[in-house]
Amino acid sequence: MKIDYRFFNALEMNSSSLPVGGLRWLNPTYEYPVQLFIFKGYEAIDYAAAYGSGATTGYGPNYFDFDLYQRLIPAPVVLWQPDVAKTRSAPPHYTEHISGWAPGFTDVVDHSALPRELLKPSEIMEWLLDEMQRIKLRPHRYDLLFIDPSRLIQLGYQLSRLAGREFPINSTPFAAALCMIGLGSAYFFRREKICPNCFRIANPELGRCNLHSQSKYVRADSRSRALNSQAARTGRRVKSIIKWPENIPNGPLPDISPLESRTAGMLWPLRGQQHIEWNQLISEALKDAPLVCKLLPQNFLVLSNKKQLELLRTVLDENEWQIGRWPLKIVAAQKWFEYEQIVAPGPKNSGFSEVNAERLMKACALRDLGWKPKEIAKQLGISDSHLSQLWRRQRIRDRADS
Repeated sequence: MKIDYRFFNALEMNSSSLPVGGLRWLNPTYEYPVQLFIFKGYEAIDYAAAYGSGATTGYGPNYFDFDLYQRLIPAPVVLWQPDVAKTRSAPPHYTEHISGWAPGFTDVVDHSALPRELLKPSEIMEWLLDEMQRIKLRPHRYDLLFIDPSRLIQLGYQLSRLAGREFPINSTPFAAALCMIGLGSAYFFRREKICPNCFRIANPELGRCNLHSQSKYVRADSRSRALNSQAARTGRRVKSIIKWPENIPNGPLPDISPLESRTAGMLWPLRGQQHIEWNQLISEALKDAPLVCKLLPQNFLVLSNKKQLELLRTVLDENEWQIGRWPLKIVAAQKWFEYEQIVAPGPKNSGFSEVNAERLMKACALRDLGWKPKEIAKQLGISDSHLSQLWRRQRIRDRADS
């Protein structure tokens, strides 16, 4: 199947042309080949399982963890990658193909089973919703799904494993699941960039992180446009003082991050020995990062890796999906926070007691994880009205600061 990558030109959009609603990283008037998104979903999972997971350490069967690869892909190896089933060696990586096309891949589903060969983003979403209803997926699972590319990849992968067990590999539910992964991957397809105002990774479509973006699509509900603008000014001053990117600590801020590593970070938290070794690196980084430690719970190092990653993305960088970069990112964040305190001195929680300041910090972190106010209040051991009062005082303080 030959793939025409010229269609990715339609992904290059500036913030002024973003469509309202789902799949805003696609051109709303462009008709996309659905089979290509299905193929990109297959390719994203295949490379993530073979390379992003660490299953491949070299050439040949002796350097390939076939059992790990087999556990991660959503269908039997003999159907998913027949050559891998025969040789028990890693599948060819796309960098090994001058053409840029994966050989031997045929369409997962026949064109006749799709609504049309070319579909607009709104039509793709309609088709996918029909397929999710067909497998009786509860509506809350796909509520606001199409505005978050990482959720598209995560849910698409979960559904591909379900469809791989319940339906033939050439069925439309399986193809729809791969299409969801491909749509999410299209967002992360572009080269990774650093926010010009801090150490965080920028949103691919906007060029800034959520803390410094002026776009209504990504700005946090609790932050005003003025507050984001003020934070951006502070960030530029910090960056000029510490002379980044020239003097960035080695490694934490990416130039190129393979898509397979990011995809693996979205889907598979570390376990066993991998988690133990990663935890040791994190522990060493946190010893010299007291400002970062204040943002994390005391039992952070004994939590599951999934919970650890959720917390790190909440307090440091929500766009960081490459698990191996976190130790050095903690180093960069500590240095950044130290200079940020010099440039913009003063306690961030002025007007709150130490107890309420800690409650507010935890409440904001839980809210960013999707907790409801009643759940947050119960977790903190305070009343709903007390929580509302903390947030009201925070909004008043933020308006005063801006």
